[in-house]
Amino acid sequence: MIDKKFTEQIQKFLLLEDRTGEQVIKGADLLLRINKNRAMHQRILRNPKRMEQKVVYELKKHLKYRLDGLTLAEVHRMDKAVTAKIDGLIAEGKPETDDDAVDERDAGQLRLGKRADHDSLPPEIQGLWDINAERYKAIKEARATVETLDAPCDRYEYLKFMSEAYTAYKTDMAKYDAYKAGEDGGAGHAGADTSVQSARAYISKARKKYDELLAAAGGAELDALHGKIQQRVDILIEYNAAVSDDLAAWLRSNNFDMAQGDEGK
Repeated sequence: MIDKKFTEQIQKFLLLEDRTGEQVIKGADLLLRINKNRAMHQRILRNPKRMEQKVVYELKKHLKYRLDGLTLAEVHRMDKAVTAKIDGLIAEGKPETDDDAVDERDAGQLRLGKRADHDSLPPEIQGLWDINAERYKAIKEARATVETLDAPCDRYEYLKFMSEAYTAYKTDMAKYDAYKAGEDGGAGHAGADTSVQSARAYISKARKKYDELLAAAGGAELDALHGKIQQRVDILIEYNAAVSDDLAAWLRSNNFDMAQGDEGK
């Protein structure tokens, strides 16, 4: 069980300004209670002021998981459980996207295919796939970062992100797979939020590819991408979503229809 009073002691130490050598030593004593690293503790005692920032840095890392109600032992267990789940998810395959044909970084990786009726699904259901494709990428990047870190306290913020993202990924993928024609798919305010988020993400990703195709006189491929982006612009217009000045200028300069939209709305 987490010792709340001990957590409060760490917080009070970190809030101190112009710490004395004696105060740094008290901070080192707090750190020793957590990491049991007597060699580090002795180095701090020999020159507390010189080691002050090291003590602060280490305690801040440990404070993160303690504020979430976890002990270091529980973070160890979380590490094993989360990384195992994430490794399983990555092994299932990457949700395919329109960019996969030109993205060689994941060459040879197993890919999950969209439903055969994907293009006829409501925007909020299609959006679940796009969001999960981005979520999968972020999860995979976090997993790679974790591999470069040894201490559980260093890995914690990535473990926490992956755990939350894993749950969201599985929930949205289940909604996508289970949707049946005629259902509202959770439409309404939540559906609007999902659709707008998906539309923004798609346009943000597609801009670079669009500019590249435009510069290379992309022809039919450029026209196809123009149509897909316009579909997302229509969603932003439908929900009266805010459009930045930069995005609005880019859309207009490339002849996208924003008749009902206005930047900064």
